[in-house]
Amino acid sequence: MYWRDVIGGSADYVILIFDYSAMFGLILAVASASFLARFPAHQIRSCIWRGFTSCIGPCLILVLAWSLKNCSDALNTKDFLVALFVRNVPLAVLPTIVFLVACVTSFTTGTSWGTMGILIPIVGPVAFQLEGDTYGLITMMSLGAVLDGAIFGDHCSPISDTTILSSTATQCELMKHVRTQMPYSILGAGVALLVGYLPVALGLSWIVSFAFGILAVLAVFFLFGTKTGTVSVEAS
Repeated sequence: MYWRDVIGGSADYVILIFDYSAMFGLILAVASASFLARFPAHQIRSCIWRGFTSCIGPCLILVLAWSLKNCSDALNTKDFLVALFVRNVPLAVLPTIVFLVACVTSFTTGTSWGTMGILIPIVGPVAFQLEGDTYGLITMMSLGAVLDGAIFGDHCSPISDTTILSSTATQCELMKHVRTQMPYSILGAGVALLVGYLPVALGLSWIVSFAFGILAVLAVFFLFGTKTGTVSVEAS
């Protein structure tokens, strides 16, 4: 397809594309802030600096992900994993395994970006080659499993920055906040695993899987959900 050819042909110019995109976005943001919002110059400079510092982490993860990909290519990691999976693991189970690995990785590291940076350079080529060098269902599901599993850990890990910031902003004890998030995270992961990745990879229609997922969530809600008491807040 056309968009795949475009993306594939841009592989040699990734850095240049990022540079031009970032520069264009910066110019557009400064122009909008200056002429539309009428922000003073010192406030614009402050915003640029804060934005720059907030991007350092993701940029480092991206650079390390590229480094990991180069190391994996040099070590022929893709060929090794393909041979390992072909001998020992059915192809339909690959998205499930990837999802579980992504969940564990994101929970133990506390970062969704890092999990994606670690797994996507490995999972993508492996799934692609296992499916006969085609972007088939298993490849797309495996890449989606990386994203889903990465969000799982980022949502409920006690060392995740979003979890820490959420508990801090709401003045809630960190582990109490984690305990309140875990049931929802585990429910979502369990439903995705049991009625999503595994059945669809084995041939179940995604529409049927989606319907079963909704029914499973509703069943848990009605069977285990409890009503919360009404809290009245008196005006001071």
